[in-house]
Amino acid sequence: MSLSQSELKAHFETLATSYEHGSGGCTRQLAKYLLEILPPVKSESIIHDNACGPLIVTSEIVNLVESQHIRPPTIKATDYVEAMVSVCQSLISERQWTSVTASVMDAQDLKFEDESFTHSITNLGIFVLPDPGKGFKEIYRTLKPGGTAVVTTWKDPGNMRHVHRIQKRIRPDLPLFYPVNPAWQEESTLGTALLDGGFDKSKMKIMEKKVFIVAKDVDDLIDNMVGSSFWMAAQKDWTKDERAKWSEVAREELTEEHRKTAKIEMVA
Repeated sequence: MSLSQSELKAHFETLATSYEHGSGGCTRQLAKYLLEILPPVKSESIIHDNACGPLIVTSEIVNLVESQHIRPPTIKATDYVEAMVSVCQSLISERQWTSVTASVMDAQDLKFEDESFTHSITNLGIFVLPDPGKGFKEIYRTLKPGGTAVVTTWKDPGNMRHVHRIQKRIRPDLPLFYPVNPAWQEESTLGTALLDGGFDKSKMKIMEKKVFIVAKDVDDLIDNMVGSSFWMAAQKDWTKDERAKWSEVAREELTEEHRKTAKIEMVA
């Protein structure tokens, strides 16, 4: 069982103002890592933060260049969810980022000229597109010769394994819930999509990075599991009584490591 495109969009509209808590900081950890492995960002860089969400990648880029005391590069952030872009625009205004813009745009049909960007970053967004192949072609089309694109997916989403344990306890008769196509957890899916998008295999590198959903304590970790609209969608065909069991079973199904650290491991 997975979410339709309309359900995914509704989820991200709901999540726009609470994304950081819902992700437990794991996407920010990943963004910081990407800036370590990408070619250095310079003042003259032109960067696309694609499927940007609430500007986590952008904010990490700005933090990095400010720490280096260099003039911020041009960053164009785009997302197809209007509520997300509204959050982005508020953040840009609040922090007075004059080199950053945010606009509503479909990653499958980018309104940019060919060869626009030195860096193109799509952090955990490609797999929610109705046609990811179009998304890869647009990333390739808008990248400057010699530029670098990075696209991330989840290889091992530990929170999904936890959700599946809960499902098996309460509704073992239903198909396991996946927000998006689980094929994206396979390296071959990402590699093939990059090749089909136009990228040269000899210039591609697929890497792994372990990050964590981090909570203040076990109660906060459970709140993360109970409050997300993703997990509410996992209960779509459940009765009211079955939904009421979610929080209790979620707590019971935490591993000893989860209880000790208030973290859930994720591998990108």
